[in-house]
Amino acid sequence: MIEILKDKKTINRLRNLPEPMEPKDIQEFLGLSKNSTYNLIDAKHFHSVRVGKLYKIPKRTFVKWYLGY
Repeated sequence: MIEILKDKKTINRLRNLPEPMEPKDIQEFLGLSKNSTYNLIDAKHFHSVRVGKLYKIPKRTFVKWYLGY
């Protein structure tokens, strides 16, 4: 985790994520396929809200998950 926080590029990428996030944002950030992204969201590793067919993910919960908190 400390290595991630020392990487300025990663810090900037995390800061530039939109609020709230959508699956495409996670897909691009992690470099996952569409199916893998939805599997990750459905596994409930971080909080998400489904509104109709749309998923919204609070940036804070994704960043905490990514950093291992």
